[in-house]
Amino acid sequence: MAIKDKAALDRAQDNPFKDASIAEVLSKNYTGQKPATDKKSTDSAASEENTTVVHIKTIKNEMKYDVTEFEVEAGKPVEIIFPNLDFMQHNQVITKPGEKEKVGLAADKLAADPKGAALDYVPKMPEVLFSSPLLDSEKTVTLRFTAPEEPGTYPHICTFPGHWRIMQGDMKVVKAK
Repeated sequence: MAIKDKAALDRAQDNPFKDASIAEVLSKNYTGQKPATDKKSTDSAASEENTTVVHIKTIKNEMKYDVTEFEVEAGKPVEIIFPNLDFMQHNQVITKPGEKEKVGLAADKLAADPKGAALDYVPKMPEVLFSSPLLDSEKTVTLRFTAPEEPGTYPHICTFPGHWRIMQGDMKVVKAK
């Protein structure tokens, strides 16, 4: 179909859906696409040789992590390498045992807070142990921390509002060998 009207041609060329899905356009315009950076946390303990390295990535279009359970040793350094392969923003938040729902509900409330996005939708509360920033599509972050001393099951969730209900897993902390 030929476009004869210049205004129609200009509109067609400015079409935001050209070469992109509706979801990708909405995500880009809704989230504002933060500047492209690979952020890293700074826990110096994780630079040791006995660091447990865990690779967890998002599953595109499923709002899930590809690894839902992993094991670390109590008191040892941990490094989670987290690439976001999805079109939506996601993060990694590790909570105290049994506190997933409390943290998730607090994160949902941040959706109504004008400062929620600036906080990466990570509630400031003692139940949150470790967190990555909110990660744009096609970016990677490395989260470094020292595993808790107390063995147990520590939930990991995405706290972008609403995601935590299905985007979750467990970090199993076991006694050091």
